[in-house]
Amino acid sequence: MTGFTYVIDFCQYISNLNSMLIFDQVDPSKAQLHVLIIGVGVYPFLSGGTSQKNQIGALNQIGQLTSTVHSAEKFRETVLALQATNSWARPLGSVEMLVSALPGTPQKYTAPTRDNVEEAYNAWSDRCGSQKENIAIFYFAGHGFAKRQHHLLLEDFGENTRLPCKGSFEFNDTRQAFSANPAQTQLFFIDACRKVDRTLIDYEMTSSALDTIKNNSVGCAYDLTIRAATHNEATYGERNGLAHFTKALVLALTGQASVPIKGKWTVDMNSIATNINKILDHIEVSKRSEKGCQVYMNRSTPLITLASAPEALLQVVCDPGAAHEIAELHCLTDEGEPFTYRQQPSPDPWMVKLPCGHYRLRADFKTPGYSHKAQPTLVLPPVTEENLSCSQP
Repeated sequence: MTGFTYVIDFCQYISNLNSMLIFDQVDPSKAQLHVLIIGVGVYPFLSGGTSQKNQIGALNQIGQLTSTVHSAEKFRETVLALQATNSWARPLGSVEMLVSALPGTPQKYTAPTRDNVEEAYNAWSDRCGSQKENIAIFYFAGHGFAKRQHHLLLEDFGENTRLPCKGSFEFNDTRQAFSANPAQTQLFFIDACRKVDRTLIDYEMTSSALDTIKNNSVGCAYDLTIRAATHNEATYGERNGLAHFTKALVLALTGQASVPIKGKWTVDMNSIATNINKILDHIEVSKRSEKGCQVYMNRSTPLITLASAPEALLQVVCDPGAAHEIAELHCLTDEGEPFTYRQQPSPDPWMVKLPCGHYRLRADFKTPGYSHKAQPTLVLPPVTEENLSCSQP
């Protein structure tokens, strides 16, 4: 290797660092998937930060996060895993990542400050716009609140205490502006609160968008936009674990929102929109929002094709309840061969996880009083509920 070649390679390495790309297979001549991931957990100028400042009203109550950082990394891991199995409807072209470094950990990614996010957004938008058939995915996890605007807080939020929102961006206008991008398949996932404290009502705070709205734009053909919170609601996560919405989103992408299409298990925009709140309802969390997340979709298109059938939950109950308490419940293959059974009778519903597909359910009774004929069932994700009608002689 010549010294000149070494300098070029080193400059390319520095360029890749500056571009914030953690996956770079960009080919503007081909239709590809381009992903932008933002995870904010460190807020130096807010409560518990290394440079904490006195903020306006309830802004003093906003502190540090851990689940948002872990969630951004989990989303990245999921995107790359689906690429490794050639599951995406378009080959992965790029993943751009801006994520906070939690205390005591190295800065693996570019810090998600307003300037850095602007730069990353512009580069991502340009890549997405190179082909109409491209798929664009935008993911954000961090603090947020909403009055007239939906403010998404970046790492330098509150640095200027008179204009704290200089370190944030406004989501509604950003989303509307990006709809004019030539990429016709656009997905936005926002894991952030929309709740506002009454102490902020008297303040008119304004965040600027990351882009400029183009009037009279017809928008994209396929739009799926999901916010983890409905209006004036909070989101939740596990400390040093995952945010609940992101956990459900990952489950959706990896099969819990799949449907059988032409013999293949496929995740499309409609199946995510339809199932995301069902998945949220069935994951084990310490605290959950009663209203779930807010979903907008115009039209659906396939996103992911799975290599094999996913697993799903099957919930079985007998009617009447007295029969359920004494029933021996069996799940058989479609051919009638034993697959699994409930170990002991119980008044609780029988919950079992098994590969999606056709099965038969049967309830047996050791004591006289009830009878049941085996009935077929099709187990589909995320949860299939079956009610076995048990007759009395």
